[in-house]
Amino acid sequence: MSSEEFINDCLSFANKRLNEFKNLKKGKIEGADPKVREQLFREFFFHLVSAIDFLAQFINAKRNLGLSMKEAKVFNVRSKLNGLNPDDPIIPILDILYPKIDENNLPLDPYSDLGRHTRIIIYRNFITHRSRNPNCFRTTTWALHLFLYPNDKNSNVSNNTVIEEMDIFYKLVEDKCEKAIKLI
Repeated sequence: MSSEEFINDCLSFANKRLNEFKNLKKGKIEGADPKVREQLFREFFFHLVSAIDFLAQFINAKRNLGLSMKEAKVFNVRSKLNGLNPDDPIIPILDILYPKIDENNLPLDPYSDLGRHTRIIIYRNFITHRSRNPNCFRTTTWALHLFLYPNDKNSNVSNNTVIEEMDIFYKLVEDKCEKAIKLI
């Protein structure tokens, strides 16, 4: 199986988890079992970011960058591409897909591409590396919403429902992976 297939598989798995999440309690996710809801949320972000990781490996292999699989992380691939050609059109795609996170200096607009991609990485890191419920759900207006930045309990809540956010996150990653693959 090629890295491109792995990318597509990860996106497919993320989409499957998204659809399962949407269909919890026949669309009434607020009343769904919190453990099931959390599992699907976790798996969605795991697979979504895994697609980005496999994209880095695919770029490394196709561009013959010479990085080992262990070294072929987004930042290393970006750095290697920059050293070969700073104008490589894949570099800005990698920059936005996997932004450097500085929790003391987060994007001002959480709804911009950079803001949303930063939040994708933060949510994934929060739920997988800290192994706890992200506490980023707040019930308002009878719908679940995400805290914009789950590390900050005083953070504002997204204007979008969790389902709307996850749909947007999925489409952003899918579109950028597709653009990068075409440029390889």
